[in-house]
Amino acid sequence: MPAVYRNDRLDLGSDALPADVRALLASPARTVEGFLLIEGIAARSGIQLYQRADGALAREYRPPEEVLHADSLATYAGRPITQEHPVERGALTGLDPTNATTHTRGSIVAVEPIEAHGLVKARLLLFDAALISDVESGRRKELSVGYSTLVVNAPGVTPKGERYDSIQTKILANHIAVTRCARAGRIAQLRLDSEGRALVHDTQEPIMTTVKIRFDGQTVEVAETAAPILERADADLAAARKAKTDAEAQAAAEKTARADAEAKLAETTREKDTLAGKVAGLEKQVRSDADIQKAITEGVQARVELIEKAARVVKADAADKLTSMTPRQIMEEAVKAYDPLLKLDGKSDDFVHGIFEVAVSRSDAGTSSLANLRGASAASRRADTSADGGALKGLVDARRSFADRLAGKKALS
Repeated sequence: MPAVYRNDRLDLGSDALPADVRALLASPARTVEGFLLIEGIAARSGIQLYQRADGALAREYRPPEEVLHADSLATYAGRPITQEHPVERGALTGLDPTNATTHTRGSIVAVEPIEAHGLVKARLLLFDAALISDVESGRRKELSVGYSTLVVNAPGVTPKGERYDSIQTKILANHIAVTRCARAGRIAQLRLDSEGRALVHDTQEPIMTTVKIRFDGQTVEVAETAAPILERADADLAAARKAKTDAEAQAAAEKTARADAEAKLAETTREKDTLAGKVAGLEKQVRSDADIQKAITEGVQARVELIEKAARVVKADAADKLTSMTPRQIMEEAVKAYDPLLKLDGKSDDFVHGIFEVAVSRSDAGTSSLANLRGASAASRRADTSADGGALKGLVDARRSFADRLAGKKALS
């Protein structure tokens, strides 16, 4: 099983440094060079929380027999001291020959177990002036060990009744970081003097480090251990809201596009109906124009035929006047040419037309017998003076009689 490197900063929040443990720690002292020699609690047994790659929290149990094992304790002496855990390329890392010079701020002089409490006491020598100033002022006074371990996935319950997911074994120290917030909690801290240069907590209450983060658009103060989880939840919430907003915007755009398409279709339908009405009107107008043209043509043809017929009856010098006459005037002119004595005043158009046809027929037959024409005219006059509806019958009979005489037949009584 490969070793796992541990230097996470996720704080479990432990008990304060007990008084009997404090009594075991020597007061800090300066060396002749000005270095700071100081003692503190570097590690403890128990359960610590670590954040997995998927964001979930793992409860790893550090049994006292592993934390205080001689092989593990032997790895501390001479190891570097750093100011916070080293970070390279954006990730926490351990120390090796390639980066130790960059990050080393001191050295671990020695460690020893405090078996009654399952703790590891460390004697540290700090070289760096800035780190010494931070420690003496209290800005940094907690310790956090960077180490490798073999993690055995074996869930269980500690003798104190605490549940865990896995067990740390073969713990090998890499460095100790002087931090603002140690993984082992407030119990992993330096022993400073009592001259007010640093605050050492004597309370037994758990001390929880808090941070301020932005969550759901507001600034909130939460436990430092919960901050990463809440920040991811806030990002997920923001992403979900954006997705919802985008979906609603897309739905609104589709609705608008659909309404625009329906309006366009309605407008197109109206334009189509309008054009269809115009086409129907044009077709009707074309038919009407054709009917008018036909009527004009037929009217002109009928007038020409009427003038041609009358011209065969009237004298040649009177034929030229026919073109300026109305149809009735033309027919009256032709009838008078054959029967000057015939009075047409007050006669109906049908009567005049009938006499006109008789005159034309008589002219076409080459007979100029005035007596025959007068006989036909007299018969027509008698028919015209008969009872209601008899005028037309008399006209028809006169025309038939006249035609029979032209054919040499004997008139019927």
